[in-house]
Amino acid sequence: MVFNGLDEIDNKILTLLRENARLNYSDIGETVGLTRVAVKNRIKSLEEKGIIRGYHAEINPIAAPETLPFYAYIETKPELYDSVTEKLKNEPMVSLLFRISGNNAIFAICAAESKEDRANFAWRVRNSYDGITAFSAKDIWEVVKGNILPD
Repeated sequence: MVFNGLDEIDNKILTLLRENARLNYSDIGETVGLTRVAVKNRIKSLEEKGIIRGYHAEINPIAAPETLPFYAYIETKPELYDSVTEKLKNEPMVSLLFRISGNNAIFAICAAESKEDRANFAWRVRNSYDGITAFSAKDIWEVVKGNILPD
């Protein structure tokens, strides 16, 4: 992925960090042809601009014991779309939240610690959030690419 508006070196740094966020400044510098200090300054600038938002371990939730990843598809009344989105942002099981095209639709990637927790989440959203017009949830069997666990 190339970010328009960034120079070639910043794009190379981002590519290296996406592949291995544990690389040190010296190793990155050797690859992109800069000193350790220059790399540190560029990374700091990328962080300050909000381009780099953090560094995370990629954990396979399927392999993690007692982790049940699932997704939820939710539709709302138009006037309550923002309210439902805000409530879902504060749900601890929700790791990724998307506003998507459709009938005021929301898509959430979630991870529960147990089947009971997953069922309670589904019940809570369907029955205690005002404005829900449709709700479905499905188990995720395999994460082929990416990280879906909440922070």
